[in-house]
Amino acid sequence: MQKAIDIATGAFLIIIALTYLNAGTVFVNEEAACFTLLFTVSAVICRLSLSVLRKNQDRKLSITMTDWAFILFILWIMANAFLIKRRDVDPFLLYKLGAIAGFYILIRLTVQKKILLYSLVLSGVIQTVIAIAQKRGLLFSHNILFDVTGSFGNPGQLGGYLAVCTTLSLCLTVISFREKRIMVSILLFTGSVLQGLGLYLADSRAGWLGLFVGLVCGVFFIFSDSWKRHKITEERSTSSFRTFKPFIIGATVLFFTLGIILLYNYRPKSADARLLIWRVSCDMIMDSPLAGHGSGAFGEKYMLYQAAFFEKNPGSPFAIVADNAGHPFNELLNTVVCLGIIGAILLLFLLWTAFQTRASTVSVKIFRAGLFSWLTFSLFSYPVEVFPLLLLSVVCLGGIESNVKFSFKPSRWVYGTIILLLIVVLFRIWRQVAELKQLSGELIDLYESSSRSIDRVEHSYDRMKANPAFNNYYMTWMESQPPEFYTAKAEDALPSCEAYCMKGNYYLKIGKQEQAEQAFYTASNMVPTRIRPKYSLWKLYIGKEDTVAAREMARKILSCPLKTESIYTLKVKKEVKIMSD
Repeated sequence: MQKAIDIATGAFLIIIALTYLNAGTVFVNEEAACFTLLFTVSAVICRLSLSVLRKNQDRKLSITMTDWAFILFILWIMANAFLIKRRDVDPFLLYKLGAIAGFYILIRLTVQKKILLYSLVLSGVIQTVIAIAQKRGLLFSHNILFDVTGSFGNPGQLGGYLAVCTTLSLCLTVISFREKRIMVSILLFTGSVLQGLGLYLADSRAGWLGLFVGLVCGVFFIFSDSWKRHKITEERSTSSFRTFKPFIIGATVLFFTLGIILLYNYRPKSADARLLIWRVSCDMIMDSPLAGHGSGAFGEKYMLYQAAFFEKNPGSPFAIVADNAGHPFNELLNTVVCLGIIGAILLLFLLWTAFQTRASTVSVKIFRAGLFSWLTFSLFSYPVEVFPLLLLSVVCLGGIESNVKFSFKPSRWVYGTIILLLIVVLFRIWRQVAELKQLSGELIDLYESSSRSIDRVEHSYDRMKANPAFNNYYMTWMESQPPEFYTAKAEDALPSCEAYCMKGNYYLKIGKQEQAEQAFYTASNMVPTRIRPKYSLWKLYIGKEDTVAAREMARKILSCPLKTESIYTLKVKKEVKIMSD
């Protein structure tokens, strides 16, 4: 029965990645979290039921230092969200945290952890097959801008997933070859090459860097003990290892640095855009360094800080690469921004506990290599925002064993009580999944102007407005309507150039010209290369008969550097030029 649960867990890892975007719903991450929680609770109930049937001595549970660190980090996220954050909290935050914590517990309870490793290798191969089919035109991608995305939203997400899976695959290949399982090693190596092809098709810089660091760390973890055993004496072994260790670390740092430089020059504009985000994020950190701005606050505040940055630095060379941003493309930076220095220390402590003890099994070494690959990728992307990628880190972390700090033997009554509570939770999750499906369909029906859907969405608005997926979809729909249909809900939109233009039009509708001017002005500083907010300001000044301000804004419109010219920008420039002449 235990092995069946382990196999089911491995199969779930494949399915959750494979079906991530295939449902076509609005709440992709939320549904993935609910389904993960649903599976996890069911699997834990089965495991606890087996424990009730065991003898007393077989029901011992152990909590490691990593477990304690994980608990502390999750508790800080919750405290930060409900006690520090100023805005409403995403109603699905607890579901997401519950899914992460529950899946971590499930991985810790997994007996045959190699099943998880082989499942992830198979998952990587499946993603590569999908990528090849998309490249050949046999399957459609989930992004109209890219041909290859796997079952994810863009090539970067696919690249991060394949980087970790390929790292695990190559490490397993080396281990199998050392154990003289030639057929297994050949199959694993073939899978690794295939996944490498998928990574090439994904064209992800962060993915390649993650794969390189993961492989270097994997080789180091796998062969470090062998290097020591092959020395004549323990003293000479330690001396030799200490001699070569600085060179190994130095070479890794050197290649890592060279890799970053090469990858920067591969797409310099994209890299400059991330440098801008990191620069502005530092301003956010300075404003709230200790406890951060609150869980998930980056998307709620960043664009306002970017507007302030360009207001102070109107001639910044970063202006040409600026755009709306909802992620910092660096999870450590995101942790400091949202959770503060306290959160960053707790996270680093969690990672330290995962690496501070000697690996007891080969699987632990491989999981550590996979975690290094994931961490490297996370420094240049946003895997926490993509639930299957987030689960990869949970699997790698849960697969690493550290020192046991506390052990206890719960009674059958304790197990029985926990099982009953989990059954109640199970029914609640089923109900939540059904509600999500219904609300997702109603949001999609908004574009058909269905009065019934509008009424139902409005009924859920106050409860759901803090959820980023709901907020973005609802505000995009409102923005598509004529300005006379804008309502006070426009003020709840997450900050972006378009959202603040919509907010300005709403203020104009209700006669608040000063607030409208401020909204348009903020929008123009958010993304300096956008003409729309400048055009709205110009029309506002024309209406107020402020000729001086109108001429100055006309000059900015005509001299505004654009990323791409369009029919809209050409029409705006023509109108402004005619009026100015």
